Amino acid sequence: MHVLAALPRVPLSPSIAPSVLPASLPRVPTQPQQDPAPPAPAVDSSPEAPTETYKARTSNAGQRRRQQHKAQRAATKQASKQNKKNESTTSCPTTPSVSNPSKPKKRNGTKITSHTVNHVSSVFAKPPPSHPTPTPEPITHSSLPAHAFWTANAVVDLSTGTAMEYPQLKLGEDSKLWLAAASREIGRLGQGKQPDMPIGSNTMHFLDHRGLPAGHKATYLRIVAAIKMHKVETHRIRFTVGGNRINYKGKVSTPTANLETIKILLNSTVSTPNAKMLTANIESFYLGTPMDCYEYMRIPAKDIPADIMEQYKLAPLVHKGHVLTEIRKGMYGLPQAGILAYNRLVQHLALSDYTPVKHTHGLFRHATRPVTFSLMVDDFAIKYVNGVNAEHLLATLRSLYNITTDWTASMYCGITLQWHYVARTVDLSMPGYIEKALETYLDKRPKRPQHAPHAWTAPSCGSKVQLTPPADDSEFLDAGGLTRIQQIIGTLLFYGRAINSTLLVALGTLSAA
Repeated sequence: MHVLAALPRVPLSPSIAPSVLPASLPRVPTQPQQDPAPPAPAVDSSPEAPTETYKARTSNAGQRRRQQHKAQRAATKQASKQNKKNESTTSCPTTPSVSNPSKPKKRNGTKITSHTVNHVSSVFAKPPPSHPTPTPEPITHSSLPAHAFWTANAVVDLSTGTAMEYPQLKLGEDSKLWLAAASREIGRLGQGKQPDMPIGSNTMHFLDHRGLPAGHKATYLRIVAAIKMHKVETHRIRFTVGGNRINYKGKVSTPTANLETIKILLNSTVSTPNAKMLTANIESFYLGTPMDCYEYMRIPAKDIPADIMEQYKLAPLVHKGHVLTEIRKGMYGLPQAGILAYNRLVQHLALSDYTPVKHTHGLFRHATRPVTFSLMVDDFAIKYVNGVNAEHLLATLRSLYNITTDWTASMYCGITLQWHYVARTVDLSMPGYIEKALETYLDKRPKRPQHAPHAWTAPSCGSKVQLTPPADDSEFLDAGGLTRIQQIIGTLLFYGRAINSTLLVALGTLSAA
């Protein structure tokens, strides 16, 4: 409390400023501070001017005092708790903060002056750490957030959770593996890679930039990176064509079997006496199909490994940072690649009396032999009676393609099949599919599981009028949320159609909303 506040009032002349008062004024004993008497209310000459009563002024002053006392008690209580916490965690004293006494401050609504700044600073000061911050553990696949899987053509780094594409992968820790994978892909599409791949598919041919024919436009390259631990080549690079810049005037849609056709074929297999099933796959089905009209693509020189640049002598062909290539056979990304490969297969099968079934896409049968099969892109599900008839179809395919076979037919189109020919049953399942979907799209699983596949409104038995469901007043999704819900519906829709049809009601409701 300032001393001048307790001095008796002395009338001063207007010429004497308060700043030049003598410093030797007599000291007066300090009295306990009391609230000064409220000033007399100003009387307005207007009769409508409101006046504040003594009772209202006293009430307001008391309310302010109670608020100040409450704030002081809260600050004291918080300081006591903080001091106990500091004593238990560290022996280092809290350094008092320095403040300018002439400038009052406010912290969390409490007025701070030079008399209380050191006391309150201990309340708000952050205590020093008692132990070093632990090093975070490497991120595992199960702890990655959902958005880490949303980026296409990329590989998720398990140490950081970042989705990286080929330009970043070739500079990372596994750069040698990714560069070797890119070299194998170019050798596979080109004229081979020395010394382990002497022959390629001759799909691409490198040209000088002036070799682009008039009226043609060169498209861009899209590199797809993936890790396939169940494959021989775990680190895979695939070169795909930017199909949106290809101007193909012919038909591009490809007939293929749907799930209903596949399930009917499975049911027919267990219903036919002595019938069995095997599966086959054509390797690089879309690649190697000759094209009448060539396409052109530019490959960035920075994405071509050094060994390929040296083997194919590509340094003189670089123009504005790119190398021009001529595509002479089917390649991933071409809009016409699917229909060209399909037409070639149909023509080849017709030589051995295998023809498509009319009005059913993706279903073929032999003219005389008990052989029927479905075609899903490049996967065959072959129903046969007697192994000799099945070998006839496989020999026909091997004469043009490289194929792999599975006589147990344990999996087809991602569906696991368990055959019981004696009991005439087949079990369909997709182990781990739902677990992987939850891991991909769900950041944190709820504590209370949802066992019902769809929301259910309990009926009111005995009542003529049933209650309607409550109105949905939730906010609409933004563009990102809409894309996310579409991805989730697409993922679960295949599972619902193939395995568990009880999901379809809930998925249909979400799609309609």
